[in-house]
Amino acid sequence: LHEKVHSERQRAYGVTKWVARYIHDKEFALAEEKLGFEAQMRYLRAHGSSRPAEYWAKILSENYRDMVSYEDALVWARQVMSSP
Repeated sequence: LHEKVHSERQRAYGVTKWVARYIHDKEFALAEEKLGFEAQMRYLRAHGSSRPAEYWAKILSENYRDMVSYEDALVWARQVMSSP
């Protein structure tokens, strides 16, 4: 699901343009990753298989270390998990 979000956005934006921006613009890349993770988190929660915010924060901060700290990722993950 996460990668499906990326694929849909690449098609809408233009694949080459999306990839170039993703590589060169950390804020854009982080926003795109958050969209993918958010879709994944919501899907899992809707199907009774939610993981705690700390789990998502760890993945986001460790895989995208140069883009987001664990603390900031945790704040974001808690917001996603607490929204309807």
